[in-house]
Amino acid sequence: MSLSGHTTDSIGLLLEDGSLFCGDAAMNSFPSLNRITIWIENLEDYRRSWEVMLNLEPSMIYPSHGKPFKKEDLKKNMHKLGELKLYPLK
Repeated sequence: MSLSGHTTDSIGLLLEDGSLFCGDAAMNSFPSLNRITIWIENLEDYRRSWEVMLNLEPSMIYPSHGKPFKKEDLKKNMHKLGELKLYPLK
């Protein structure tokens, strides 16, 4: 499945046991806040990635950066995506 992270060509893998490897669609380490990846290319695609991850009902989410976390972390921080402002990478 496609899960936009830093860029729109990122992928995620959902295993039969419900483990979701989300790549850079979420983070759980410095310098991220609230599981939100820094350096996002497209905010709408990124927001859709979080919706997809929540709809998949994963048992545990494994990000590329940081420790695994439960889907409830995404649910409680979803509203913070609306507060983001993107800056062009030059």
